[in-house]
Amino acid sequence: MRILLSLLSLLLALPAAIGGETSRNKEEESEQAAEDPSCIHHSYISAVSAARNSGKDTVIVLFSEDKSGKYFSQLVDLAKTMEKTVLSQYAEFSVISYTGISLLIYPPLPDPMSEEVAKFKHAFPELTSSSDDNAYMVTLSVSPHNVQVMDTVPLDLEHKNFS
Repeated sequence: MRILLSLLSLLLALPAAIGGETSRNKEEESEQAAEDPSCIHHSYISAVSAARNSGKDTVIVLFSEDKSGKYFSQLVDLAKTMEKTVLSQYAEFSVISYTGISLLIYPPLPDPMSEEVAKFKHAFPELTSSSDDNAYMVTLSVSPHNVQVMDTVPLDLEHKNFS
């Protein structure tokens, strides 16, 4: 009987201990989120809006047309690395690239970023090329009523790790 009561009290106390641990983890996550205010945009429109709202004159877009998505994680890592520098005081960062995610549902859905890639290519047709699937760093100058491409630099990401 003692063993049964011990097991019963353990079962009653165990969820409270687990719940306390979970809430502690949530508190730690919220503290980390408060310490790390990184914001990498996946839409150049939201990056331009954020730049205008924060008084910044520049948006740096890391862009790739490669449909396999092989550059996506490297571009995100590069954007996070750049955001930790002094450059973040003057620019917003955006990653626009196919993710390479193929959703295993029926009917199949397109890559979640394909619409953003199409919007960016439509807004800046001078950046698109028919056979080039490399990654680029595109610098946009943002004014209250206009957005202009200032510079385009090809990125060599084949053997780079930015994390």
